[in-house]
Amino acid sequence: RFGERAVGFVAALPLGYAPGLGTVCILSAGEKAEYVLRCLSPAKATGRAVDSAGQPVAGAFVWIRSFSDAQNWAALVRPDIGAGMAVTDAQGMYKLTGLGVSKGLNEEWTVRAQHADGTDSVEQKVTFTGGDSIVIPDLVFPPFRKLKIRVIREDGVAIGGACVSDPEGLTTALWLTDSLGTAEVKISESKPEYLRPRAFLVRAPGFVPTTTPMLDPQKIQLEHTVVKMSHARRLNGRVL
Repeated sequence: RFGERAVGFVAALPLGYAPGLGTVCILSAGEKAEYVLRCLSPAKATGRAVDSAGQPVAGAFVWIRSFSDAQNWAALVRPDIGAGMAVTDAQGMYKLTGLGVSKGLNEEWTVRAQHADGTDSVEQKVTFTGGDSIVIPDLVFPPFRKLKIRVIREDGVAIGGACVSDPEGLTTALWLTDSLGTAEVKISESKPEYLRPRAFLVRAPGFVPTTTPMLDPQKIQLEHTVVKMSHARRLNGRVL
């Protein structure tokens, strides 16, 4: 009826139910339209994120739906309704609320978790029942190796706040050096290709980007790998 009209989202946020969401067309003045928003019984879930040794992982992001899901944004308007995402506390615990599932029926969703620094992620399929609360089995992150890096200026002074990344894109994680210029690069053991030797990119404001020597995550590193950075030089000129 509305042709190629622009569309948006509308949400109903009733207490005691999961949000009802719908896609609506943008109407012109004087036009009317009716939309039915279905609000289902909310399912709730709690769980814990741990490392390979069973220790809690704090600050991990846990989610069911995509971050672009309209329900998650609706939760910003009414935080009490909950959403399909959470952050683990100091004990690795999290709670997912306001998940729309028809009462008495089951739905299988994938629960995902990611380290706060983006080092690795883990996922698990879970069956939710409308109107019920469940406990999700532990989300277990795989073990990882550490590479120790120290970033300094040419005169030996430490560079704090330098950013270390993987230019090959095997991980999207970023690591920042502390006030002593040191950083621990965490390499997940979840896939064999993550553990192959490679150089890492180091960047810092006011310095020329540089790379580390080839580093092998599978070798035990007793000392920090030192990376020296040169001050960036600027050229001024004019184009005629």
